[in-house]
Amino acid sequence: MKSVLMLIISPPESQNAARALKLARDLNGKGNRVGVCFLQDGALLARVTGDEGAKDLIVQLLSRKVDLYVIKDDLRMRGFGEKELIPEAKLVDYHQLVDLLMDRYESILGAF
Repeated sequence: MKSVLMLIISPPESQNAARALKLARDLNGKGNRVGVCFLQDGALLARVTGDEGAKDLIVQLLSRKVDLYVIKDDLRMRGFGEKELIPEAKLVDYHQLVDLLMDRYESILGAF
């Protein structure tokens, strides 16, 4: 089993974000351990409210035990905080992202 961390920078309503979420779902469905990190405008994908198509894909990922990470500063710079996040999302800073990249996942895919 391969471990893959996907980095998503696209805003919720973009086709790139939807493609990246579907790819994460498909990779997980093939037996890979997948994590998704939302950064830059992608941080908005992890909000409780937002694009319904993206939310459906995120629910599918969560049901498959995919880890979701959100860059705390990127979310804050867009005017949102922890209270607006889906409960399963883990807030991380850029130092923690580097740790994820180096220690937890074998491959990195992004930026979508």
